[in-house]
Amino acid sequence: MGEDSVLGFHLVGILAFSLSTQIFFFLATLVLSGFDPLVSVSQVKSLIKRIK
Repeated sequence: MGEDSVLGFHLVGILAFSLSTQIFFFLATLVLSGFDPLVSVSQVKSLIKRIK
């Protein structure tokens, strides 16, 4: 029981870490590409509205 919860905690931590690094790299590439993050976010939101 105890080992399972510890393993689950580690998995959650690894997932959160990988997700945060992916977001960081995504934002970094946006900034390096010359995109304003706020503009890209609004563009993504408008795209989502179109899809829905």
